[in-house]
Amino acid sequence: MSSPRESCTNLDKDQTTVDHYGALFGTNTAYRSSSSPAAVSPKRFDLKMNLPQIPAWLELPLLKRELIENSHKKRTYVLRVLVALIFMLVMLMFYSEQVARHTNVLQIMGQGRVLAIILLVSNLVAVYVLLPAMACSAISSERERQTLSLILITRITPGGLIAEKFLSRLVPMIALMLITCPMLSMAYLLGGLRLESVFAALLGLFTAAVQVNSAAIMCSALFRTALEAFWATYLILAVMGLGPLFMNELGLLPDVNWIPTIGNDALAGTFVLFLVMSVGAIDGFASTRDVMFTVIPPLTVAAIMLVISRFAIAHGQQDAPLSFQTFAKFGRRSASFVFRVVTFPVRRLFRLILGTAFEESRTLSDDARPPRAFPALLPVAWREQQISALSGWRLHTTLFCGVMLFEWVWLISESHNHEDICVIVDIGLFIVSLLMVIGVTCRTFASERERQTLDLLLTTPMTNRELLNEKLSAANRTAMFLLVPIFFTAFTHLMFGTIRVSDLYSSAANNYPPGYPNRVVSIFEIAWWHAALRYVFGLFTHAVLYMILVKWIAVYFSLCFNSQMKAMLGTILSIFGLCIVPAMLFLLPLLLLGTDPDRADLPIWYLTSPAIIFGLNEFNGFYDMYRGTWWPRSEYFTLLANLAIYGALTLLVRNLVIWRLPALLNRRDSHDSD
Repeated sequence: MSSPRESCTNLDKDQTTVDHYGALFGTNTAYRSSSSPAAVSPKRFDLKMNLPQIPAWLELPLLKRELIENSHKKRTYVLRVLVALIFMLVMLMFYSEQVARHTNVLQIMGQGRVLAIILLVSNLVAVYVLLPAMACSAISSERERQTLSLILITRITPGGLIAEKFLSRLVPMIALMLITCPMLSMAYLLGGLRLESVFAALLGLFTAAVQVNSAAIMCSALFRTALEAFWATYLILAVMGLGPLFMNELGLLPDVNWIPTIGNDALAGTFVLFLVMSVGAIDGFASTRDVMFTVIPPLTVAAIMLVISRFAIAHGQQDAPLSFQTFAKFGRRSASFVFRVVTFPVRRLFRLILGTAFEESRTLSDDARPPRAFPALLPVAWREQQISALSGWRLHTTLFCGVMLFEWVWLISESHNHEDICVIVDIGLFIVSLLMVIGVTCRTFASERERQTLDLLLTTPMTNRELLNEKLSAANRTAMFLLVPIFFTAFTHLMFGTIRVSDLYSSAANNYPPGYPNRVVSIFEIAWWHAALRYVFGLFTHAVLYMILVKWIAVYFSLCFNSQMKAMLGTILSIFGLCIVPAMLFLLPLLLLGTDPDRADLPIWYLTSPAIIFGLNEFNGFYDMYRGTWWPRSEYFTLLANLAIYGALTLLVRNLVIWRLPALLNRRDSHDSD
């Protein structure tokens, strides 16, 4: 038996533990045993019972827990350093370009407006690229760890859960945006910028963060996994941004002139008009009142999405109301119903001709169909293709039909600007294709760690290389399927777009003009066929190469992290940095030396980003490469040089993954141990 002193000590320890968890989950911990030496009077006891309720409500325990966990993660600081580096390079490029163009530093005064616009656009890109990946796992991660029901049995209500999760994702994003405050102050010191305009732009930036964060939180509450919530977030944002614009092109929206500077098309940009107004507030063609007026619709919809999230948590709790499997079943049933309706006359005709024998034979054939057997060859590859929704042919058929219908209707509704429409669809489809490959690849090993099935998978009698190749079968199949819509959008671009050819060998071209002489060619000219062949070659080779590159980058992060969203965020940041950072680092010395990159004798900086050559191929702008005196004037040479550079990078990443595969899997092959 313990002594009275030990009993009091144990009681104090138990009370300390209860107080700790009460502070975390908002429970009432004011109870203290009356046998304790510190007994209190009834009035003081009632006061202690009531006072801790207010701090527990104001403390926001989930928000504090999320922020503490983020502060202990290495990726938080890596992300901040990377974002700060990109913004600093953007500012240095602007300053170097201004210094190179002007002979006196005082001539730069008044250019702060341009720098502020560049920083604002960079912040908006960061919000729409990073925040969905950061916020879409807010509720889904709790549901996957089976901890959502434990949180809901505490004093934290569903509404409080949504509010704290919303703030826990918004605060880190605001911390990233604060990195640009010193740069904005430098833009203000350069002149040409009003303080009121800066506040209006920051209001638009904050609205964008709230809009994206609310959509991600709602999708995280509605869908089962974080990956499903990630895709649903981008789908909702695309519908909000492009839906009204598409309806306005079809004439389905009324003409409402609610903002004079925009005109009757203001209603078409209900959810994206605040972005234009934020930039316009700095540029001078929009006022703070316009920005405040345009942020009302997105903020209202954001509040509605948070209310939907609250009801989804209150009614669904541990179970997710929606999943991609539900939509897949609904799609299959809808397609089966449409097929029956379309083929009803044919089936009726066969029934009249053949009688009941046709129905009996069809029923017997369905009943006699053997069940699908488990494959003896490549079982892991078969499993990956079965559980991966993005690698199914039905989804890609739906995507292909939707993309082609969207592009053709847009082209028919527009009497001009066909070239711009084709370029937008091509680039948008290519970005979506890369994201789909990243999504399929990031789940290869990260999902096994999440479900704690990787150790069981490693017991299979196959080598690490064989396991890796079979796990990547779903990603390879997805990339192969995605080439079909890419081919048809390229064909549409050739039919409806504009093909321009440049005179590379003219005398004017050798004198470094602002641009080579170029002309529009028709399909009946030989030059059109040469340009079309070059366009198709460049598009397909780069599409295949870039899909392979992002696949190996994604599988590396999938091997490193134990969460799909961590792997996706790392992959997206790496690709984003690969597209921007090398080009900026190469361009910065040219600007500091006062050399115009477009007219330099060293056009290699065009090859520093994988996005530049792809864009030149889309816009038929290869004549910018030939302003140098030594670069071969061949479009195919430029394409092959770019393919060689990023092909070598792909091989380097692939070899790195294979070299580190035993260490990342913590499994040595039998021949390695010998």
